[in-house]
Amino acid sequence: MADVSGLVILLALGAVLDLIRKGMERKAERQRQSAPRPLPPGVVLPTGTARARVRGDWRRALEEAGPLGRHPDHSLESDEEVEERESLEALAPEVRSLEGPVVRAPRVVVDLDDESRLTIARRLKEAAARDQAHTRADHRTFDRKVRQVSAALAPERQPPTRAQLREAMKWREILDRPVGWRDE
Repeated sequence: MADVSGLVILLALGAVLDLIRKGMERKAERQRQSAPRPLPPGVVLPTGTARARVRGDWRRALEEAGPLGRHPDHSLESDEEVEERESLEALAPEVRSLEGPVVRAPRVVVDLDDESRLTIARRLKEAAARDQAHTRADHRTFDRKVRQVSAALAPERQPPTRAQLREAMKWREILDRPVGWRDE
């Protein structure tokens, strides 16, 4: 029983010490937040006569600008004089029912039978012209045409810019496997 009571006392003492430590941390944090932030290097606040000179410059600038706002002896126009008196109902679009009969232009009948006969005859003629055996000259002509490299097909590749590399790295991070799985 004595061992258990000693353990309970130690746990209670540890909890009290933990509460004291947390309170001190909170107090230090509040002091850090309320402390004035240091000025960036090179910034000097005016003191003494320099401060008075700055205040005088501000006062002079405000006096030169003139009074701000409206003088109390000038009244404002009434709202009725300022508001628009035109009705917006006159600008409303005309409404008409769509449930009535619809007037459409009559359909034009198109007969492509005559044209289709001409198209079929043309295609048969072209097929007959292609249905002959190819000669060596035809093969050489085709081979030259296929092996010819067009300048438009192979554009010169520019090295990527820094912005393009940055974008590539971002997309790699987005699309790649999770960081924890990359070593596997």
